[in-house]
Amino acid sequence: MADPPPGRSAASVACDFKESEMVGHRYAIGDKIEIRRSTYQVDSGPYTVVRLLPNDSTDREYRVKHVRDGQERVVAESGIVASALPASSRLFR
Repeated sequence: MADPPPGRSAASVACDFKESEMVGHRYAIGDKIEIRRSTYQVDSGPYTVVRLLPNDSTDREYRVKHVRDGQERVVAESGIVASALPASSRLFR
């Protein structure tokens, strides 16, 4: 592990890393997700993440697009899960 920057302890650098890790979005643009039906009244099936939305909440938000009908909506990270599509389907985002 590299030495911390001057004036910083290794512990403070480690804290910064953990905080930055927690505030990021779990899913990336192009990822296939499913919306939890108990959270939203929407069509079932896979959605594609088309935009990561900025917010100050710990529950990140995404703009997603339904794979079949093209409907777009905004969903919170707590209301979605990774799609159960086979890995080969995820190669062509």
